[in-house]
Amino acid sequence: MDHPAVSPLDRLADPGIPLEAVAFAPEFDGLEAADLLALAGREAADAPDRALAALGGMAFKACGLAQVARANALIGRCRDAGTGMRRLGVFVTGNCGTRPLAEAIRFRLLRHRVLAEVREGLFDNWVQDCLGRSFGDGFEPAFVVIHLSTLGLSTGGLTRPDPGVLDRLTAACRAVAAAGAKPVVILPESPPEPVSAPGGLAAWRDAFVVEARAALGDTAILVDPAPEIVRTGGAAWFAFRYWIEAKLPAHPAALNGLGALVARLIGHAVERPVKVIACDFDNTLWGGIVGEDGWSGVGLDPHGAGAAFLGVQALLQSLRAQGYLLAGLSKNDEAAAREVFERRPEMRLHWDDFAALAVNWRPKAENLRALADTLRLDPRHFCFLDDSPHERAAMRAALPMVIVPELPVSPTDTLAVLLRSGLFDTPVVTGDDRKRAGYYREERERTREAGAGGGAEDFLRGLELRLEPLPVGPETLERTVQLINKTNQFNLTTRRRDAAAVSALARAPDTYARCFRLGDRFGDAGVIGVLLAVPEDGGHRIDTWLMSCRVIGRTAEQAMFEHLLAWLKRRGGRRLTGVYRPTGRNGLVAGLLPGLGFAPAGPAEADGALTFELDPETAPPPLHYVTIVEG
Repeated sequence: MDHPAVSPLDRLADPGIPLEAVAFAPEFDGLEAADLLALAGREAADAPDRALAALGGMAFKACGLAQVARANALIGRCRDAGTGMRRLGVFVTGNCGTRPLAEAIRFRLLRHRVLAEVREGLFDNWVQDCLGRSFGDGFEPAFVVIHLSTLGLSTGGLTRPDPGVLDRLTAACRAVAAAGAKPVVILPESPPEPVSAPGGLAAWRDAFVVEARAALGDTAILVDPAPEIVRTGGAAWFAFRYWIEAKLPAHPAALNGLGALVARLIGHAVERPVKVIACDFDNTLWGGIVGEDGWSGVGLDPHGAGAAFLGVQALLQSLRAQGYLLAGLSKNDEAAAREVFERRPEMRLHWDDFAALAVNWRPKAENLRALADTLRLDPRHFCFLDDSPHERAAMRAALPMVIVPELPVSPTDTLAVLLRSGLFDTPVVTGDDRKRAGYYREERERTREAGAGGGAEDFLRGLELRLEPLPVGPETLERTVQLINKTNQFNLTTRRRDAAAVSALARAPDTYARCFRLGDRFGDAGVIGVLLAVPEDGGHRIDTWLMSCRVIGRTAEQAMFEHLLAWLKRRGGRRLTGVYRPTGRNGLVAGLLPGLGFAPAGPAEADGALTFELDPETAPPPLHYVTIVEG
């Protein structure tokens, strides 16, 4: 008996499947933006969540201005829906007209399951908006987009640049960041000929971009419109009549494309869709099959066909430096595959660049699930790269939550396809991101030592674990927000918050707000946990408690809790409340509170949430093997 086919809308509406996993499947290519828009229109009245899911799929398609306007009208009709979607505010301002940009951002954020409230500032009021944090009647955006067009930064017929703009931009971005929001700066565009004559406005613009990157560093997400101008075409971008008539720096259709890029960067700043890139070897990282051609025969000629494969390796190497994990997934004899990495000097990637490897003859979906368990990451955050359409189809069938892009038949086009996919846009790279691959390499060393013999207690004592509690403040806010928005397994409630909300909570009186850095004799694991407790009814309530899955099993959570208990005791606290809210992905912490001495405080709520209470003065001391090191 044939099983009924699952419709694309059903897959889009399934919260267990990332929209990317649907949008990059070949069957999705047959749907046009108009089809998805029509689906959303039919579902809006009776099933608004499904309508938003259809619009989320539409956000992966090329859409015209009229379609974006219609999509935003439907979003307005569905604004009370959005189950499973994040909600956040975006404020758009600049020295030019921002309406097409703002409309595109609002619509395209649905690609990331973000239901955004987008507001605009007054024309050329960006400095006052940011310095005064005047975003409108209590509106606290998570992101503030500042669009600086070259057309609005020059005088005298596009000949003389505004000399003080960098100082004003730096001050504006710092004010926005101090308010707990993330600035997103669209850098000035290069002006068209003949204005871009040597020594003219174009030269100033190029120097300004370099200076802005140096001055702002990690404070802001910087968006260079140059690639979008190339994609659109100069003639389609530069439409001076729109500046004269509406103060728009480009054709509205071009701004629609720029808004899609900005929305993608904001969405990835909230949460990267891909955390692990699991890649095949043969005909993906090199040409040919090592089992047939041998290590010396595979194609890696940098001046020939091998250049395409080396380009893919260079991209993966760059992504690894930005915090993505690489996993090797190849049907091969491991020794033969390893020889290519060790004996071919052309290779850009090395064997140790992979956080995990499965080089054997088992089904790749089976291996990927095992790698996910090893890395303690959800398969929904894996992207699988393989030249074989059969392997891609098998992966989609076995693990529909894995993101599997269609790779072109010709390997010379693979790099361009991956770059155009938008899957790997990385707007924010924290210090922990840069060190992530090293963390997992150190973890392999710990795992090897743990299996070398001796008891678990001896192993943990031998790690010489150190936990450093850090206040949640300007220096740690970005990493704290990153953990809050991406941690699923060791997370009592999986409550999500943007930077503005976390910053406000951390500044509130009598609130315990700490993030925790963990280290041991193998190295520094970085900031791995967050614990927030807020005053409530004469006591305190644990608002957020989460920890990176990388360090589960080292008793760091007990040490975190001990630090909170000591803080409460110094204040005479006699009542601490905690809630476990099951989500389907955090069963790991179902017994966390009872295991620490909490007692049930009433029946389960309708959503299954359980409340527990504890007296800090009589709480049993948590058992751990960690030294708490105060800064």
